[in-house]
Formats: sequence, structure tokens, C-alpha cells
Amino acid sequence: VTEAVRILRDRGEKVTFLVIGPVDTPEKELFNGVFNRPGYRESVIHVPWISLAELPSYLTVADAGISPIIKSEQHDTTIANKMFQYSLFGKPLLVSDCVPQVRIVETDRSGLVFRSGNAEDLAEKILFLMKNPQTAREMGENGRHAVTTKYNLVEGSKELIAMYEQESMKIRS
Repeated sequence: VTEAVRILRDRGEKVTFLVIGPVDTPEKELFNGVFNRPGYRESVIHVPWISLAELPSYLTVADAGISPIIKSEQHDTTIANKMFQYSLFGKPLLVSDCVPQVRIVETDRSGLVFRSGNAEDLAEKILFLMKNPQTAREMGENGRHAVTTKYNLVEGSKELIAMYEQESMKIRS
């Protein structure tokens, strides 16, 4: 993501990347090295920790939500909670090409997919959203609709209860 920010800044685009949360120890040196480069202090903001209650204030001012998970066997089976948090606040998603993320974004038309680890591709997707605010807004609205109608505890519990009932019937048989 920081490389995509650099690419866009080099093209003269004004872009700010907000990182919320701790940076893991293995990445800390790399992150600090990038963060301390000239010009990055204005483009990358790091907030080491916030309470969940503060998240809405940050998401309200964000233009998009990024889930830049590196494609791997593990990440092809899980979904980051942040995708649903971004969507709840109507933010278009920019997600790496991990299978579950792609499925959600494409099914719900809630954002764009970039190739994992490819900063140039991510920069192009960010630029697309910047240059197409109406499309970005529609993607965010699609995501919000998906979260409120299917990706929530009420809807998820129906499916879970049906699975338990089905298993219970098998056991009784």
C-alpha cells in the first residue's frame, strides 16, 4: 500500500493512507523505514491504537477501505472483519485477490480487486476510485446494502440454525 501511495504521489496525485492499529514486529522496521521517507509523513498517517467505539469517526471521513492481505493458502479461506466494517459505513472496497475477498466484492459489486503484492495495480484501482466518485459511491452503497441484508448476525444465524437442525435430523435417523 505504501508503494502504491508513492506511485500516486510521484504522478502528482494527492492521496493519504491511514493505518489504524499496531504494526507487527516483523514489519515494524520496514514500515518505519517507509514511513520516515521524505514526503511520506504527509501521505501516510499511522494511529497505533483506537477503541472500537472510535472506529466510526475514522471510517466516516475515509474515502475507501483497503484489505491488502497477501494471497496465501490461509488467506484464501478467511475474510477480514474490516471488509464488513468498511462496507457498513458505505466505503468502496479495495481488496487483494484472495478468493473470499474477490467473491464478496464481485458478488456484491462493492469494490475493486487488485493483484496481491502488486503496488502498480493497487495504485491504478485507487486512481480509478478517485477519478470516478459516483462509481465509488455506488460500490459503497452496494456494500452497505450487502452488510445490512446478508452479512450480519441475524441472517448468519438463520443459516447456522438450519445447519444444526439438519445435523440433528441426521443424528435422530
